Amino acid sequence: MTRTLPDVSFARIADQSGRHVFFWAAPTAHFDECLVVWNRMEGMTAEPFEFGDPAIVAAAQDWIADRLQEHDKVTVLIGSIERGKWVGWNLAGIPRPAVATL
Repeated sequence: MTRTLPDVSFARIADQSGRHVFFWAAPTAHFDECLVVWNRMEGMTAEPFEFGDPAIVAAAQDWIADRLQEHDKVTVLIGSIERGKWVGWNLAGIPRPAVATL
């Protein structure tokens, strides 16, 4: 049986200094709602973001599909950067992109 993978969209969320950056994914159907919530966080800005690596997109789709079996609305934290270096990456087996390309 083939599982249907949801369309996903990504957000880049950063503090005002740009020292702390987070990358989140959400089903595209709920993405605008997520952007509103993320932009309500004091001192943070959220904007749509595109990962160029299809492996990242596929991994996020798979992860979100798993989570949607348990919840109606989900988001997943792809990774985070502090002071220009990766401090978190949650897609096991998928190489994280170079910070300079983000």
